[in-house]
Amino acid sequence: MHESIEYSAAQPRDDDLVTAREVRRMFGGVSEMTIWRWMRSETVRFPQPVQINNKNYWLLGDLRRFRERCTKKAGA
Repeated sequence: MHESIEYSAAQPRDDDLVTAREVRRMFGGVSEMTIWRWMRSETVRFPQPVQINNKNYWLLGDLRRFRERCTKKAGA
């Protein structure tokens, strides 16, 4: 007997991949250039993307941890 595991689309997981467009939207509609600058900034330390077929994707968990880190700094 096999147990079936159901995944709900309503529950995004940390290992889900997020497109550049979705990343920009998640961070308030910033531009591609802003994301590029954040990725290269030693101060900001924005998560690096995974490249698949010459397109950038980010792990949702990395983005969540980045946002959490920024929120903690802003509240300090």
